Amino acid sequence: MADIQLDNSPKSFIPGSILSGMVEIEATEPEPASKIEIVFEGQEIASIFDESAAPDADPVEESIPLWQEARVLWTPVVSDTFGPAKLPVSFNFPIPEHLSPSLDVPPQLDLASGTFGRIEYRLVIRVQVEDLRTVIGQIPIKIDPFPLPSMASLPMPFITQSQGVGVNGMIEGSIFAPGNTISGNVMVEVPKAKTKGMEVALQFRYSFTAKGQYRDFTHVVSKDQELLAEVSGAPWQFELLVPNEAQWPVQGHLVRLWYEIDFKVFLPKKQESHVSFPILLSPLSESFDF
Repeated sequence: MADIQLDNSPKSFIPGSILSGMVEIEATEPEPASKIEIVFEGQEIASIFDESAAPDADPVEESIPLWQEARVLWTPVVSDTFGPAKLPVSFNFPIPEHLSPSLDVPPQLDLASGTFGRIEYRLVIRVQVEDLRTVIGQIPIKIDPFPLPSMASLPMPFITQSQGVGVNGMIEGSIFAPGNTISGNVMVEVPKAKTKGMEVALQFRYSFTAKGQYRDFTHVVSKDQELLAEVSGAPWQFELLVPNEAQWPVQGHLVRLWYEIDFKVFLPKKQESHVSFPILLSPLSESFDF
């Protein structure tokens, strides 16, 4: 058996930090082993279950390795056996600066069993016997994005047109952290029609692909409404709350998650006009010194 203990028991790590701790390997009797190693590895994985397929059909899966680095903990001196013994060994891995953040299935989505897109990392203890490797211990590792300076979040003015509806205004920032409030103002212009109201929503888009199959989901996180008989030509102030438990955005090869602010204008005869602008969610720091 093998037990992995991390130094300081952090909840997550950021690129450029050190993943360190102690491994304790114990065998009460001699066990075949030509090498024991600890591996820090990550992968991007997507799985899609075709709901039109037979119930017992396997989902379509695709994965891409993101990182793998190993440290040898033990090699035999005389024979290819380990134990009986208890072996404590320390380890450390620098976390590469290019690694994407961890991503799990957003809990707000109710996906079919076998359908998901994830980015996951773990520490694994493997025993090698000839060409066979066996996992005897593992723990998940959570990677967060590198913090961005709060001063990099600049006001974001916008002006655009969709379906004959002019939309312009200002979002008071371009980078937000979980728990922040996104505020701004918006004004719509509809030359030949009265608007019935408007809605501003913070939403995330979550998509993944596996061997040519694709899934895309949109979920509204928070929204603000102005249901007036006519809002055309009048500025409107809005506020949107970023949840404390928001997932980090990622742009992977198989899996993507991003956030946007969607402006929806309600028009006569049950018509709607949409305009969306991307924003970034990230940990924020008060300075450039991390």
